[in-house]
Amino acid sequence: MSSPAERRNSGFMPVQEADKAMDKENTELAKMYERNEYRCLGEDEYISLVINALKLIPPDVAIHRLTGDGDKRTLIAPEWTKNKKEVLNRMKKAIGDA
Repeated sequence: MSSPAERRNSGFMPVQEADKAMDKENTELAKMYERNEYRCLGEDEYISLVINALKLIPPDVAIHRLTGDGDKRTLIAPEWTKNKKEVLNRMKKAIGDA
């Protein structure tokens, strides 16, 4: 497993670290985002990845969360995560179309 510094230098940041960090202005990830060294997934890109991942998971495995809620007052990015209901509705439609 790589260290946090190695992950930052590679441009890779696990989702858990990114979720915690992107709503804090003084975090290293926020600074990287401001310097264009970190790019958040777009909504379409995220939904596509989720749909493709769901296809690989056996049907008897329960999925507890497809998206989360960031603090809208301090969220830096991505903006599309502010409307969880819309994101979930788009995912439901994409799952039905898949």
